Amino acid sequence: MKSLRRCSQFRIPRSVQFVGTTKSLSTQALNSLRLPRFLQPRIPTRSFASARYGQKRTFSSAGSSPTDLNQSISMGYVLLKLGRFEEAIEHFDTALSIQPEDINSLVNKAISLESLEKYEEALECYDKACRAGSEQASLFYNRGMVHEALERFENAVNDYDKCLQLDASVEDAYLNKGIALSRLDRDDDALEVYEQGLEVHPKYYNLHVNSGLTFYRLNRFEEGLESFTKASVLDPSSAEPLMFKGLGLRCLQRAKEAEKYFQKAIDVDTRVEEMISQFREGYNPCQ
Repeated sequence: MKSLRRCSQFRIPRSVQFVGTTKSLSTQALNSLRLPRFLQPRIPTRSFASARYGQKRTFSSAGSSPTDLNQSISMGYVLLKLGRFEEAIEHFDTALSIQPEDINSLVNKAISLESLEKYEEALECYDKACRAGSEQASLFYNRGMVHEALERFENAVNDYDKCLQLDASVEDAYLNKGIALSRLDRDDDALEVYEQGLEVHPKYYNLHVNSGLTFYRLNRFEEGLESFTKASVLDPSSAEPLMFKGLGLRCLQRAKEAEKYFQKAIDVDTRVEEMISQFREGYNPCQ
């Protein structure tokens, strides 16, 4: 399975936060939930710093050589991996002064800028790489992530579409496209995308989790429960789907069954107890 990754902290998917919907009282209540960090689904990260795009290089700087270019890119990449992003950018800028349209340098610089949360500048680098003629799925995936960070969700969806047109096996593109669609209040479309992803990657845990959460947003709790059952089978060591099953059962007013799953979740990971205690003390997100 192809998964697009880079060294970065995981971001909280908005679909998990139940943000931006006013469909019903129960969904509004769900929107108020904030999950502890360890429970947030493992949203994909990007890693194409070491990618080689196979571009034919021409050198525009007098006195430069392929060796100078490669050394600058290699040093920048090492610094990027070490988390020394400002220094990495300096080396990628040196490479770009030698070859302004070098796609490796543009992508690596963009990733460094993203790590510094300089998203507009990162977007400029990805745009230049696209204009240089790159047709790599990874490039459109990465640019989609930047659009998401800037809350330009329509643009993000378009980039994930392009990524999947180039490579339909990229599992995380389905996941992130679904999240972007939910941010646009297009939960039905998000479910469609998750279903497409699961046809290609039926054992991808995150797609099952986000499907379940999206079903909950639509008050389709029985279907959400099915998604969390599948997620639990895929990762029996995770308390996450057990807790969410308890939540769904509570929303269906099946309190005794909900309690069983809450306890199972605590048995797997005691860190969920604080959140579950809110339900036991009378907080009902479905009212």
